[in-house]
Amino acid sequence: MSSYRQMNLHSHTFRCGHAEGDTVDYAAEAVKNKMLLLGISDHTPFPEKRDENTRMEPEQMPDYIAGIEKAREKFPELQILKGLECDYTEEYLPFYQSLRNTYSLDYLIGSAHFYYENGERISVFKEPVNHKRMNAYMEQVIGAIDSGMFLFIAHPDLFCLHLERWDDYVESCVREICREAEQKKMPLEINVSGYLKGKDGSAPFPKDEFWRIVSDYDIGILINSDAHTVPCLCQDKEKGYALQQKYHLRQWNPAFNERKL
Repeated sequence: MSSYRQMNLHSHTFRCGHAEGDTVDYAAEAVKNKMLLLGISDHTPFPEKRDENTRMEPEQMPDYIAGIEKAREKFPELQILKGLECDYTEEYLPFYQSLRNTYSLDYLIGSAHFYYENGERISVFKEPVNHKRMNAYMEQVIGAIDSGMFLFIAHPDLFCLHLERWDDYVESCVREICREAEQKKMPLEINVSGYLKGKDGSAPFPKDEFWRIVSDYDIGILINSDAHTVPCLCQDKEKGYALQQKYHLRQWNPAFNERKL
């Protein structure tokens, strides 16, 4: 069985407010699909109450961990890792590290669901991305890579959701991200959840143009579903694999027999 089918390191539970199911439900689906490695990586809480309905609160962390431990006990044949998906921002790095230490997390994922423009936080889900914003997004992703805190970068092409146009400037920004990822040996994620957002057979991401550029660099990639519902855990991963094969991208895998990555 191909390794991309055997693992998924990006999945969310009901605690983030916009997903369904708990770890035990995802574990059952993983076992049914003969997976070997399941990573649970809910959106990290922020130290202050913020972004309601998109992430859990800090006081929910013990229950989150308990849910993972319960699934480990029920499905000992499946390796289940404790993770969090963290929106990169420099001020929160100490908080993320404290969560990792306090709850003995196996890994943290770096992501950029927002960037900053004139000190204001801009969501990639709401605003069109012009050249200025593309540069801000690029700096956000490079900051996550340079922090050294994350196992991989989730959906690095998420900016394509509302990109005004793909042009030479956008390509230059993508190459800056790739150069940094190559230098720091940071894996990038082909996130197949974008296929669920497509219309008329198209998808905003994974973006072909982005991964064509990635193929010019020595960067490991992994394919994750970013599942927010249990049925999506294994959905569309074949499409991600086809994209990987199209551009001859190097598969990256963690060691299956090590709890700490």
